[in-house]
Amino acid sequence: MSTRIPENRTSAKHSFGWAPRRWAALGLLAAVFAVVLGATLVPLAPARATDPAELGLADLDGRWRQIEADVATKDRIASIDSAVEPLTWVVEKMASGVLRSTTAPRATLDFVWDGKQLHERVPGKNDVVEARRIEPGAGHFTAVDSRGESFEGAWDWTADGLRFQWRQHQAFGTNLYRMDGNKRTLTIDHTIQVTALDGLRLIAYRSRFAKDALPIVSAAGGPDEP
Repeated sequence: MSTRIPENRTSAKHSFGWAPRRWAALGLLAAVFAVVLGATLVPLAPARATDPAELGLADLDGRWRQIEADVATKDRIASIDSAVEPLTWVVEKMASGVLRSTTAPRATLDFVWDGKQLHERVPGKNDVVEARRIEPGAGHFTAVDSRGESFEGAWDWTADGLRFQWRQHQAFGTNLYRMDGNKRTLTIDHTIQVTALDGLRLIAYRSRFAKDALPIVSAAGGPDEP
């Protein structure tokens, strides 16, 4: 499992019966996953200060295009099918359809390193592209994603890579970013736990990206260039 960041953060799945309120929960799923890519917000896990040598923020600079998409999609759907298995047949089918359409990673990722800070260019509300600052260890921020849903997020370093934790109404999850030795392939491990439906299991899948090119903003020159 994106958003207009507050000013100080930018310039960066038991069975169910037929009760209507339970069916309404399925509709909520469609609005949950704009963060991916979590009903009161609760604190996320504390940050860890380890900065793995194999990945630095500047290494993410550029445009990354998804590769091996067919394999990733097959694994993601298999995880979703496993997650919805405890549900009744009708609810399972409805939930599976919503989850398949809302958990797909974006085809491209754009990061811009300005020499001091890293920003990610993401689709915000009303399709406005926003620059979101990535600041590991800075604590939690709250924002609104492209579907108008509020979420809480935090970036931190772990021994395994750069981690983004998010929590939204009816769901929470993590994205773990890791890079290969030549720093041209980016792997993201996604985990999502939906709380909108009782009994839904954890969804876990992986997406991979290859560095394609510098994003337009970065390619046009750094902050000190005209």
